[in-house]
Amino acid sequence: EFVSPVYQLADGRWFQLSEHETSEGGYVMFYTDITAVKEAESARYERAIAQKSRLLQNLIDNLSQGIVLISNHNKVEVWNTRFAQITQLAPSLLRKKPKLESLQELTELDLAFKSSNNSYHYTQILANGTVFEIRDHKLPNGKKIKTYNDITQRHRYAESLRENESRLRLITNNVPAMIAYVGQDLKYQFTNQVYEDWYGLPEGGLNGLEIEQSRIHSNFTQLKVYVDRALKGESVSFEIEEKNRSGELSYLQKSYVPNRDIKNNVLGFFVLIRDV
Repeated sequence: EFVSPVYQLADGRWFQLSEHETSEGGYVMFYTDITAVKEAESARYERAIAQKSRLLQNLIDNLSQGIVLISNHNKVEVWNTRFAQITQLAPSLLRKKPKLESLQELTELDLAFKSSNNSYHYTQILANGTVFEIRDHKLPNGKKIKTYNDITQRHRYAESLRENESRLRLITNNVPAMIAYVGQDLKYQFTNQVYEDWYGLPEGGLNGLEIEQSRIHSNFTQLKVYVDRALKGESVSFEIEEKNRSGELSYLQKSYVPNRDIKNNVLGFFVLIRDV
């Protein structure tokens, strides 16, 4: 089957070749000038590409993250409005597609690509206290993407939690009682220093271990009835015999106090122990 080929001449005109067989066995060749059609197709294609490009640019401009695409030659190719804002680099400068090295001295934000691996992330704290989570992504074609996510509030919240935990640990470590917290999964989540010292354990040595697997409660069968009651929401107190780190038998008074959420569901229980 004959396919009508299309040719572009040196002067930019386009022609389509049509071939027809005559009754005498010859061929008639028709050349149709389709320059106007090709130009219209090209214009429609370019408009479609331009529209898609505008839509994609609008999309990334509305992201809360700063984004920059870096070419194989380490030049800025694509960036969004947020990137310009957080780097305080002029959009007119970024449109010139400069090299990253020339931009680094103009902004405090780290622009360097940190790793040759496909993905890498780290945090940067600016002089004004703003904290950014920075992610580097290497694309299959060798280009690179850096994203900048402002995590200042999350970072401050995490710092606040760490400070609160430090203060609470300081207090509980100086209370003359053994204190622990056990989750609903029966795993230790916290033990104070008195608790750890009594059983001869390193700091945090029980965290993540189940009560039955921790090997400090050889009489877990005796404890289980109280554990079950605590997980059902009942505060329980009882006395029991246990050996300390030196193997000495002691009488302990234990209290299990349920910990509930705002919906009254039991999340676990606090353990308070006194050597009596």
